[in-house]
Amino acid sequence: MHIVIVPVHTVPIGDIIIIRNFAAPEIDRLAEYLEHPELRIFDAAENAFRRPVIAVVDQEGLEFTDLTGFRLIIWDDLGKADQGIRDRDVEQL
Repeated sequence: MHIVIVPVHTVPIGDIIIIRNFAAPEIDRLAEYLEHPELRIFDAAENAFRRPVIAVVDQEGLEFTDLTGFRLIIWDDLGKADQGIRDRDVEQL
């Protein structure tokens, strides 16, 4: 598996980052779908297709610089208005 769940202070560089406000089965399933063996991305450095590296991180303490190494950013707040994406988060992105 290429899914990494990490504290925000140790965000790795990867291809896809899923930002969550708390752990939930929906986010786990989303990460698993993205881990499908037939899903490939093109790596220009290797001039070949490969499976993506996926990171799942909590939104708390997240900074814009934590996101710059990713090709795709998915923000899944599970539709929770009280714990979801904030104006500050939108401004950062």
